[in-house]
Amino acid sequence: MTKNNAVIVKKRKKVPLFWKIFITVVVGVLLLIHIVLFWINGFLKDFEAAQPKHVAEEVFKTYFSDFSASRYLDICEDSTAKYELRENLITYLDALTKDEKITYYSVSTGMDDGLQYVVRAGDTKFASFTLEKDIGDKESRFTRYKPGRFALYTDAKTKVDVEIPTGYTLYLNGVEVSHEYIIQEGIETPSCAHMPQDVAGTTLEKYKVAGFIQPPAVEVYSPNGQKALVEEGNNGAYKASVVADPQLADQYSSWFIEAATKYAIYMQYDSKVAAMRFGSVAPYFDPDSKLYEDIRTVENGFVIEYERYEIKDEKASDFIRYDENTFSCRVTLTHILYRRGMDDYIDHIDITFYARQNDGVILIYDMDNN
Repeated sequence: MTKNNAVIVKKRKKVPLFWKIFITVVVGVLLLIHIVLFWINGFLKDFEAAQPKHVAEEVFKTYFSDFSASRYLDICEDSTAKYELRENLITYLDALTKDEKITYYSVSTGMDDGLQYVVRAGDTKFASFTLEKDIGDKESRFTRYKPGRFALYTDAKTKVDVEIPTGYTLYLNGVEVSHEYIIQEGIETPSCAHMPQDVAGTTLEKYKVAGFIQPPAVEVYSPNGQKALVEEGNNGAYKASVVADPQLADQYSSWFIEAATKYAIYMQYDSKVAAMRFGSVAPYFDPDSKLYEDIRTVENGFVIEYERYEIKDEKASDFIRYDENTFSCRVTLTHILYRRGMDDYIDHIDITFYARQNDGVILIYDMDNN
């Protein structure tokens, strides 16, 4: 092969090491920037998604944008106006939110684990809700929140003060009232001053519950489930009586009426018209009591003159048992003294007798004029 016919082969130039390193670094940096941007984008998305304002907005849209009083009451915590009638609350909320713009805003709760938001209808606050940390979300790198408690506020100013016998149960609008509403305990009734040693009289507990739109229905029950009589006073005050013992009433009503009748006649003693001797009264009273001696020594000979008398409207009631041997009974009757040429003297007697049983014998040891 001649020199002219030789194949000319060009030698490929090698890329300098500098450029290899440079290109590698640039590609690496660009890849790193892409990764960092991707991470930052995900980080920011997670961060934004974890912001409680979005959860609060969703809660507001769900329960308040198109407000339904009935639906909202279904999710309210039990302690929220739990003694008010549901229909009263619905009527109140419907009237409050009608034609009013409903808004919400965040308030400080002083707690680290929750957020609170207040809801207004116009200028009136009527509800609130909280957001609490979602401890069940383990995947998120940020603290997430979920709906917490829902509460209701009313401007209702009606309140009740109810005194009930100790151990009894109070119901307002059919709901049992918690003991946390007791503001006073151990309120003594007159019976406490007439008890023998080691026997307790009736004491009362006083409840105060506020926030009613309408006066509530008040019911009180004894420990064995009997409904007590409740009397309404002024300014939302109520008082329940001890449930009377019907067995004592059946057994001793006539005996107490007889005792009260003889006592009344004896106290209006007249040798010609009403010669009631102490010996006729004494068997009803405890000879070891101060009451017995007071009756025996009373000056009953200086009474107005009358021609005849009449006992009417006798009634024995309110038999209250304090222990197995001690109880009381209230007796009312009308004692009329008829006087010639003068107005009749009418004595309305209302006495509570305190009696005790000893070996089957009942004796009155004390009494109280009501």
